[in-house]
Amino acid sequence: MFTPTDIKKLNAVKSPDSLVSLYFNTDQGLQTKEKILTSAKDLLKEVADTLPTNLQQKVLDYLDKELKQEIKGLAFFIDPAGEPWQQYEFRVPVRQGIYQEKNLHLTQLEELLDEYERYCTVVLDKEKAQIFTVFLGEIEDVTDVFNEFPGKHAQGGWSQKRFQGHIKDHEQRHLKEVAIKAYDFFQQDGFDRLIIAGSQEILPVFKETLHADLQSRLAGEFATELFQSTEHFLQESLKVAERIEREKEAELVKELGDNLGAGNKAVSGIRDTLQAVNDKKIMKLVLADGFTQSGYNCPSCGLLGLEADECGCQGESNKVADLIDEMVQAAIAQGAKIEFVKDSKELEDLGSVGAFLRY
Repeated sequence: MFTPTDIKKLNAVKSPDSLVSLYFNTDQGLQTKEKILTSAKDLLKEVADTLPTNLQQKVLDYLDKELKQEIKGLAFFIDPAGEPWQQYEFRVPVRQGIYQEKNLHLTQLEELLDEYERYCTVVLDKEKAQIFTVFLGEIEDVTDVFNEFPGKHAQGGWSQKRFQGHIKDHEQRHLKEVAIKAYDFFQQDGFDRLIIAGSQEILPVFKETLHADLQSRLAGEFATELFQSTEHFLQESLKVAERIEREKEAELVKELGDNLGAGNKAVSGIRDTLQAVNDKKIMKLVLADGFTQSGYNCPSCGLLGLEADECGCQGESNKVADLIDEMVQAAIAQGAKIEFVKDSKELEDLGSVGAFLRY
């Protein structure tokens, strides 16, 4: 399981020589294995002078012989000096790229964590329930809840009225038990948002049984029956998550625009945001997904700039092809949160980048 802690550990990795970061989009639903290998060979040519032939071949062998059908994204982090490498598999695609830097290139990983929050989905009916968490496009833990339904009313038994009351009590106890188990999930493993699914009849009643902490995290719901496949529940959950993510991004961009110049709570545009990064004032960095910018990095003081002479230190600043990744890593080191926004004309009008400030 990939977590923000992994990014912090990777962000701490430095080298006096170049480290190599490789990202491959390996979605075999959209491309053949042969096309993936051809694309990988083309990318590896860019680091042929840095990455020894045996390590290049190790990457290609993995793609050729070990790549699973369900894996849509791969990340490799390699020290050409021969230190052990690290690799990560994802069931969601990543933006493809290859980078040679003294630190690891982590922008794509931040994009994944920002795009895919951890969701808990509860699917239930009057007798059964299934509870699972969804993260990075796949189902994690699954818990089944089953409460045996009372038998049919027989002649000579309880009155019909008493029997119906017994059934209703049973249903209420079942819903409460499911709500308790969902809250146990939250307390033990934590998740960002909750999705509930079932019949239109049962969902309103179930909402009322949820703990207040879960009610505040309720993101959406969908109608379904428990005989559907787990894959169906996953895809419906991802649709809800996609809608919520786009709504969240729209609100974030509006908030950024509303706070520009308001007591200097936010900045926008590459130059002003760079200045805030250099001043270590970033609380939350907001970036248009896929936005790139070249620039410079001073090896003495670490200042980032658009021009080589922005720093007062003696000596030349290093030219960097991806200044945005440098900004992301500097923001991570400051403890800032990174937010990526997809297809936002409003953020593009603000310069495709901005930040909320600590002070």
